[in-house]
Amino acid sequence: MTLSGLLIVTLIAVGVFVFRFAPQGSSDATASPNWMFSHTSASGTFIDNHDGTYLLTLNDADRDVTAFTDRPNRETAIIPIVALANRWSQLFKDAPPNAVLVEHDSSGQADSIVVELTTMAVRGTTATFTARILTAQQRPLSLSNIGGEPYSTPPARFSEVSLFIDDVSRDASAAAGLTTFAPYNPYL
Repeated sequence: MTLSGLLIVTLIAVGVFVFRFAPQGSSDATASPNWMFSHTSASGTFIDNHDGTYLLTLNDADRDVTAFTDRPNRETAIIPIVALANRWSQLFKDAPPNAVLVEHDSSGQADSIVVELTTMAVRGTTATFTARILTAQQRPLSLSNIGGEPYSTPPARFSEVSLFIDDVSRDASAAAGLTTFAPYNPYL
């Protein structure tokens, strides 16, 4: 085989390898980003519904939710928690989101529980969700190192928590009417 023939075969092999093993999706900044959500609360409870789900209640919930996108877009916004609750069924009509509830204790330690959230409601400063606990086998690998040691069963009561909710596409958020995110810059 000639040197030019070997070069062509090598380039084809590299191209096939890169195409086969490259991450799927687009890293193009013009691609529609997915929004993720972060929320904090002073305390909460898990109550067993005895049907495989729990009533997750967050007390003294912040009135706003931080929305953010992953790279390369890195957009941030603040939305009222009521707006998220009012549009929940539209935002997640295709599939309920995963979420990680991270409990912070006074010693600085954190524990977490990974859940699937199917409904959301807000009344005053209380947010409620229907939650299904995801077992270790059901947890996405990308969530395995968030929030310390995961609970095997949910705590009945907890304090000082952060809730990180999986993503929703910009298209779904626009269809649900969440197109007026207020830009957020903590340094202004």
